[in-house]
Amino acid sequence: MKKQAALSLTLFLFLSLFLLMLSLSAFSVRAEIGLINKQLTLKDGEKDFVFSFGVSPYLERKAREKGGFYHLFKEEASKGYATLYESLYNLNPKFLSFCKSIEQKYYIPPKNAKLIIEKSYPFFRYEREDKGKELDKEALARDILLAIDGKIPCVKTKTKSVESEITKEMLLEQTALKASFTTAFFTSGENRCHNIALASSMINGCVVQPKEEFSFNRLVGKREKERGFRDSTVILKGKYTEGVGGGICQVSTTLYNCALLGGMDIKQVLGHSLLPAYVSPSRDAMVSEYSDFVFINPDDYPVFIFSEIKDKTITFYLYGKKDGARRSIEWEKIKAPPFQNKDEDGNPLLSTEGYDLMYEGKDGLISQSFLITDIHGKKTKKAIRKDFYQKSDAIYAKRFSDKENKAQHSP
Repeated sequence: MKKQAALSLTLFLFLSLFLLMLSLSAFSVRAEIGLINKQLTLKDGEKDFVFSFGVSPYLERKAREKGGFYHLFKEEASKGYATLYESLYNLNPKFLSFCKSIEQKYYIPPKNAKLIIEKSYPFFRYEREDKGKELDKEALARDILLAIDGKIPCVKTKTKSVESEITKEMLLEQTALKASFTTAFFTSGENRCHNIALASSMINGCVVQPKEEFSFNRLVGKREKERGFRDSTVILKGKYTEGVGGGICQVSTTLYNCALLGGMDIKQVLGHSLLPAYVSPSRDAMVSEYSDFVFINPDDYPVFIFSEIKDKTITFYLYGKKDGARRSIEWEKIKAPPFQNKDEDGNPLLSTEGYDLMYEGKDGLISQSFLITDIHGKKTKKAIRKDFYQKSDAIYAKRFSDKENKAQHSP
């Protein structure tokens, strides 16, 4: 039994020694195979950097199968796991580390074009963009791999331009004239002219952002003498009377038509009780303490509003990105209730004989306006609003004879 046990122990030790020798032999084979030495020169400006590194036989064999290291790594990069530049880490970490260390050296950020808004024509000034610069990382990675393949003698750092996010051409496209509209106030007095100029100056240069709401009353504010507004003729409850801020409705009306023609979404607008002389029916916009003119910018870009007072005319301009549509406004008469002849007390006159005309009469009007939109030759007609303008009766004063006049004025 003892001999058998000793023999078994001897056999076990021999087998263990044999396995150990095999293991050492395999390690020796791997050690003898080792890494395949590579070397390349990288020129960065006036400096030369020499890199020595080892490549595994497996990687060397795969590269030969694919036609070189460049084709091997390019194929891997095409799978989307990493860029050619990032994949340098798998070849040798010091390549990527060196490249990243010089990235900042070459980086010059691009400068975007700048828009400067002014309140007089042509309303905009533009500062052109400047391209930036950066290390061409993909070209550097490509040349490193080609140099390892022996296709080029050395690697040189290169730069490429960096495009600006905002160019002058983009700004020009986003600040094109979308619409304009003009009304005249040739017969207006000094106070009315002053009010028109003051209100329009408060709107001039306004920017309405995408989906933002524009409110005339919110922007212009209360029409008060303390804020510079003056007394002038206003329409109140179907009559012409004196009030602070007369002429403001011509400003809102002119802007209303410009906004319509520029494709804005009208949220709130009311017509006057009497038809104003400076615009066609159903195209006026009455504003007061209780009535506002409101529209929304439906575009994905801002719109810019400018005003211009010249030779007793007011013009509003709407700038933004064009939508390819041409717009016009039409109106139709539905009915025109006739005015009546009345005396000073408001009594109807069957005849005006023996009377002198004090105030001319004007028929009333029921009207309808339409927006005509032409997009590449395809026209659509959309009803905008219907309005009722009151008639203005003619007022006559009784004519007295010389004898009656003397009797009236005798003590």
